[in-house]
Amino acid sequence: MLIYLCLSSHGYGHAARQAAIFSELYRLRPDWQYVVSSVVDYEFLNLAFNGIPIIHRRIKWDIGTVQDNALTVDIEKTLYELNNFYLKLPEILIEESDWIKSQNNNPLIIGDIPPSASRLASLLTAPLIWMGNFGWDNIYSSYDNRFSEYISNISDDYSKGNILIRFPFSMNMNWKIKEHKVGLVVSQKKILPNKFLANLESIKKKFILISLGGMGFKLSKETFSKWRDFHFLINRENDINDCSDIENVSLLPRSLCLIDVMPYCYRVITKPGFSTFCEAISCNLGIHVVERKYFSEAQFLIEGLKKYGSFRLLSEESFYNGNWQLDKELRNEHNSIIKSDGALSSAEAVISYIEEI
Repeated sequence: MLIYLCLSSHGYGHAARQAAIFSELYRLRPDWQYVVSSVVDYEFLNLAFNGIPIIHRRIKWDIGTVQDNALTVDIEKTLYELNNFYLKLPEILIEESDWIKSQNNNPLIIGDIPPSASRLASLLTAPLIWMGNFGWDNIYSSYDNRFSEYISNISDDYSKGNILIRFPFSMNMNWKIKEHKVGLVVSQKKILPNKFLANLESIKKKFILISLGGMGFKLSKETFSKWRDFHFLINRENDINDCSDIENVSLLPRSLCLIDVMPYCYRVITKPGFSTFCEAISCNLGIHVVERKYFSEAQFLIEGLKKYGSFRLLSEESFYNGNWQLDKELRNEHNSIIKSDGALSSAEAVISYIEEI
């Protein structure tokens, strides 16, 4: 069996959660062939899918939204890129379906969550499993009527899947197909390198993790001087304008993911993001969440955070000004418990589906 993942190229979150699921799939079915198809940063894909014998295909299956940074969306550029994408898609589908056929292995298509995966599955007469907490029809429906035709076509694509594995914090995704609900999708933590761990242990301050995902952000080093009693862990060099001389900031080694350091942290500052929320909640880590405009998934993520986690809400202005409320008590409104078994449950659902067909 060839498991072919059409992976959204919009940020890192889709890749992070699929890596957790593929890790479980590979553990349970090491005899299968695994393909990850995306233009997400190759270094991140190698880190996330480390230990899994992946075949990489560098194909862009969706546009998502065009963003200059992690918090804003450029509606005009998104519309322009969507038009260009669908002009090129027929040729991409033909070339990639030919490559898949050349592998001489029965394919199963997984889409997270590019609607074009439906067209690839149709060309191959292959089964299709969706995984996600939103569809691009949900996101574009909050934009103006120039997106109407795209929304209609995308919804039609989603309705052709065989099953939806519905993640937590989900939007309506009313595609009229069979569904399987799962818990938080979380990767296994790696052991910290000895040198980095020793460095953390030598710092007698509470650690604050800052990450706004693959789109990045820019902070001035002056913002950190407001919080000298804390030490900040950041995973991207370009997220600060020169961090080399900031005494209370450390960069994460490139071999580590966010979840690897979360058990050592006091709180995390982040945008509304599925994978970071799942990982932080599973680690009982307080979340300071920065508002995110023009991306309707954010409201559903925050509703889920209120249900399952502890948090503070920050405006975009407060984030960039360094008014991070680290001296404030967390809001704790949750009265529900959610399991962190979404990766295993998703993998088992895939295997069960294949065994049934």
